[in-house]
Amino acid sequence: MAPEEEVKVEVSTRCKLYRLQNNEWVPIGVGQAAVEFREDSLGGRLILVDESDPRTLLIGQQLDGAYTSNYHRQQDTLILFSNPSSQEEFGLSFETEDGCREVWERLMMALAATNPQREFECDDLDLPAAETANLVELLNTLDAILCDPRMVKVREGFMAQLVQETDGKTYIDELLGLFDKAEAEEDIESLYVIWKIFRSLFHLNGGNPGSDLMRELLSVRLLPRVIACFEYSPLRPGKRTEHRKFLSETSSFANPLDLSPLLVEQIRHLYNVQYLKETVLASLLDDGAAKALEEYLIVNRNEVLSKIISDDNHVNAMFETLLDVTAKLEDREALLLFVQDVIISSATLARTQRTVLIEYLVRKGLLKGLYPFISAPSAKARSAVADILWKLAKEDVNVIRFWCIGEQKEGCPLLRLLLNQLVTERNEGIQAQWQDILKLVMRTHLQSASDMLPGGQSPPDMPPGFINLLYEPLPPDVPATSKQPPLIKHLFQPVLYHPYICTDESQVPPAWKPVRADLALSHALLYAVLPMISCCVAGHTARMNNTLLDGGVPMKLMQLLAAGARPIPTHLVLAVISFLKSLIATGDEMMARHIVTSNLLDPIFDMLKKSKRYTLLNSSILSLLDYVWREQGGNKCKKIIKHIVPRYREVLESLSYCETGMSVIQMHDKLNEKAQQLRSGAAAGTTAEQTSGMKRALPTAMAGNPYVPKLSEDDNDDYFLVRSDDVEMGEQVHEEQHENARKRQKSEEAD
Repeated sequence: MAPEEEVKVEVSTRCKLYRLQNNEWVPIGVGQAAVEFREDSLGGRLILVDESDPRTLLIGQQLDGAYTSNYHRQQDTLILFSNPSSQEEFGLSFETEDGCREVWERLMMALAATNPQREFECDDLDLPAAETANLVELLNTLDAILCDPRMVKVREGFMAQLVQETDGKTYIDELLGLFDKAEAEEDIESLYVIWKIFRSLFHLNGGNPGSDLMRELLSVRLLPRVIACFEYSPLRPGKRTEHRKFLSETSSFANPLDLSPLLVEQIRHLYNVQYLKETVLASLLDDGAAKALEEYLIVNRNEVLSKIISDDNHVNAMFETLLDVTAKLEDREALLLFVQDVIISSATLARTQRTVLIEYLVRKGLLKGLYPFISAPSAKARSAVADILWKLAKEDVNVIRFWCIGEQKEGCPLLRLLLNQLVTERNEGIQAQWQDILKLVMRTHLQSASDMLPGGQSPPDMPPGFINLLYEPLPPDVPATSKQPPLIKHLFQPVLYHPYICTDESQVPPAWKPVRADLALSHALLYAVLPMISCCVAGHTARMNNTLLDGGVPMKLMQLLAAGARPIPTHLVLAVISFLKSLIATGDEMMARHIVTSNLLDPIFDMLKKSKRYTLLNSSILSLLDYVWREQGGNKCKKIIKHIVPRYREVLESLSYCETGMSVIQMHDKLNEKAQQLRSGAAAGTTAEQTSGMKRALPTAMAGNPYVPKLSEDDNDDYFLVRSDDVEMGEQVHEEQHENARKRQKSEEAD
């Protein structure tokens, strides 16, 4: 192999490398950046040499002039680029502006040298005089520059001429003057050409939000007039979009904190830039220009946010008014919407900065200030509260959980208000928001990929004691609420007071009587709480199942399905079936026994018998049965299978159009065969004499124990066989437990 040729490094400077992952910039390492190329080759690379190990390259980006648009310089010390093959995005943050500028210039030279059509050369193009007659010539020049990737160097010189001042005016100022003249003369053709010119100017800037051209176009002085140029679109001939009228008359900025005029002007300007990006140019921008505008907004929005939060007087005044029940409702709602904007805008901050900001706002009384608006008459206010709580929960759900634990002596007002609003909310969109918030707060583990937090992190562990807030009655030192049931039972109200389930009006609280009068609303509320109950069943199975059985919820829901001729929406029936599936999926022995002994599956099989094949209802029931017999159900569904096959064999055998029915029957037969083998000793490969020395330990040891449910023959099959010499020790231990149980029972009876 020929020795490697010497590589000539043109420039090198110290910087830090970042990679974009899940919208977060992750640091990779620190090193010396360099642009290298061989004298006899068209190839070149952008490299970063690890400063701790000069033999290691942190990155070696092959340069290709055809992908010049993949490289952007920002904020004087940043170079962003992407890999054309892997689509990964990287960033170099330099210590000095001079170092970044040198690397950028060398990078542009290397990209030009690696362009396969680099033989094309062109002198700098001069701008035509700013006259109406030259508008078409200017547009053609811009199109030529944008369409030819070989004119990178020409583009930079052209952009410099556009922002160069002459007698206090730039070429952009002169173009805007031509717009004013054409508008006054109603010269529609010229207005259309100017529209195309300014669209091309945003494309000419590319993805560089820090360029002089971008600063000029988005300056406070020129932006309103730039937006005006897009009112006359050749895409909508004969029609005018009145952007200026909307920005000056329709839109308004509420200043609830009495911010300084300079800061208000900066906020107003950011709104205009966002309006330009999301409304005026929404369908006109390419990816690079849209990204440049978004980065401009992020940088300036973070600056405004830091100015507001850094002033304690503003923050204190904000929460004092928010918590003051004597203040005007309009003022408090305006503050609430302002807080919503602050929380939403904080999404562009670094993760550590967001965490600090949220903790700071919570300490100042953010969560307590939301209480009056959770059940406010205004849907806009309730939606704002839901947005704020959702952002907090996604950022760090334990902030809400620890707050609730700290308010335990006050009766957990935040959780109580959220649960109560979930079961009484009449706006379906806001109700879905309450549901998502409570799911995130109440779940104990990651249940799906959608539960991932920003940055790919799993939700934090639930703090000790939080589950007790849901399932235990309030402490005795809260006299005003000591008689209320546990918080979790708020979720049961749409079930217990549904008009098809509860027919005794005397048992219905007054607050629920108007709801019962509206059957569609009763169905909607029940449909909303069933996924929440299923979430709790999956997250804290034992306590939720005990609470469900204590309230008779599964039995009442099956009564709903057995309502007969009364109309029940299909989507509600499907939700009940999904809830039943969640109960079976837990594998809880007590719940399985309740399903079997109460014959809760009777309504399901009645609907299966009457339903048409290939319908949503039919498929949902088959999915439930499919889960029961498949291997992932395992032993969790053994008791269910032993129950449904003898009871519903005819229905299962009638399912000739799919394999589900016969699969359930075959699984039942296998379980019976296995139980028979265990009885005969065949499974262990023992002889009859060896088997006679074996017996069941559990029924012998625990016979007569009042705390152990009576076991059927099928239940006995679930226990394993042990040899007689092991049974003596087992019986001795269980006899002691049995004696202790008898003593406890006598003590309870005496009390």
